[in-house]
Parts: sequence; C-alpha cells; structure tokens
Amino acid sequence: MQLDGSAILLTGASTGIGASTAIARGKAGARVGLVARRKELLEEVGEQAKAAGAPDVAIWSADLSDLDRAEAVAREGWERFDG
Repeated sequence: MQLDGSAILLTGASTGIGASTAIARGKAGARVGLVARRKELLEEVGEQAKAAGAPDVAIWSADLSDLDRAEAVAREGWERFDG
C-alpha cells in the first residue's frame, strides 16, 4: 500500500501497535504525526519512521485526557500537515 503525500496522526504512538503503525505508514510514504506522553520513546519511533521512509515526522508529547491539550494537538497537526 502506498500512502505518498497522505498524513496520519497516531495516538499511543510510543510503543506497541501505535509505534508499529507509525513505522509501517512511514515506510508506505505517509507523513506521520506521533502523539503519546513519553517524549523520549516518541523520538525513537520518529527516527525509525524517518529511517523507514516517512518524508515528515512530527511529535507531540501530550496527555490526551486533558481536553484542551487534545484540541491543541489536533489543531497543530492539522496546521503542520496543511489541513
């Protein structure tokens, strides 16, 4: 599956299914936005997604149970990836 030019915003992206999905979508050519609480792990996954072929990777360290922060991440992701 090729996703060249598409963008994906993944929550829970620091480990497990979220991290695997980020890397796989990067390999398929998607621009990847990663969201989770643990910034250090997000940075590692971001590097792996770039190495797999993601043309752009953005990272947001956030606790999405905070509604204001969740809205901010959604807005920033929309702006980053050109809505």
